[in-house]
Amino acid sequence: MDYYDLLEQHAASHGDSLYIAAHGREYTYARAFQEARGFVRPAWAARFPKEYKATVLIVTSDLYHQLLAFTALMKAGQVPVIGHYDLPRAAEAQMVERNRIAFVLSEENGTWTLRDGCAPAADGKPAPAPYQDVCMGVLSSGSTDVPKVMYRTYESWAGFFPVQNERFLIDRQAVVLVEGSFGFTGNLSVGVGHLRRRVPRRERRPQLPPVAAAHRPVRRHGALPGADEAETADAVPGRAP
Repeated sequence: MDYYDLLEQHAASHGDSLYIAAHGREYTYARAFQEARGFVRPAWAARFPKEYKATVLIVTSDLYHQLLAFTALMKAGQVPVIGHYDLPRAAEAQMVERNRIAFVLSEENGTWTLRDGCAPAADGKPAPAPYQDVCMGVLSSGSTDVPKVMYRTYESWAGFFPVQNERFLIDRQAVVLVEGSFGFTGNLSVGVGHLRRRVPRRERRPQLPPVAAAHRPVRRHGALPGADEAETADAVPGRAP
């Protein structure tokens, strides 16, 4: 199970409901799933390892595209990490090498480019992710200019959402506003956290999206939907290299 699978479930059960609003545009679950399913180009897939997972850094300022690439790369069997799009190129290069990030997938002016990341493994193949049972990575905020990648299993995040939602008084009617990139851990937990909720087969289309993303503050953010129907599970500590 991963967040691509959860997105697919939501698209099947209530695809015409709003998933996210960003940059003045609205995206339904069905549209997000369709775009995620067809996101990975055949040329990229041919470069990704088949026998193991490699880490892929996502670099784009488009907030919806961050989540799109994030879920699509899971489907492709790789480990996505949403990067800080405003990180200086020198610091990004150091981060890629230190954290053994095999590929960098970046978007500029609407065009995506996949390029090699760190030096390959001893056998000449792309460097494997240090943990093969993970589905994603997040960046540390860090006290230096070079963030570290902290790897997470599905359970280590999804298992904590019920606790998180209860603590922040989140219910199914809540709408959350996040400010800034999903490269920030707190924003990403909101962006994928609502996918954990259980939804009736014929849920009515909401008036507001579960997640609204903005580069600047609009109002104090609320909460993510779905806490009251999520399964109870213990948090599993994530991993750090």
